[in-house]
Amino acid sequence: QRLAFERLRKMLPEAPASLTNSSGIFLGERFHYDLARPGAALYGINPTPAKSNPMLPVVRLQAKVAQTRSVEKGAGVGYGHTYHAQGPLRLATISFGYADGWQRRAASAAWF
Repeated sequence: QRLAFERLRKMLPEAPASLTNSSGIFLGERFHYDLARPGAALYGINPTPAKSNPMLPVVRLQAKVAQTRSVEKGAGVGYGHTYHAQGPLRLATISFGYADGWQRRAASAAWF
């Protein structure tokens, strides 16, 4: 990709060149050109696990445990019972939800 970019850059030698996003920054200076677009890396997210990111996370999710309970295999949990326990399970309900910014589209896609 960098070599194709170099060929195009030769056609527009006066134009500022930018090829690199967060992942590209960790590839080294030969990818940096005139400017880079560090997106996720600024927030401590490491888009390139093979390279270390010196940035620290800027936010963290923190919520209190509202209740705990045990459920048996097959018990449905969550809104609409969208998850069914694969075996006996100890659950914690945390005080964080849609009103706090958790997106509804993640309702049946994520659990901790």
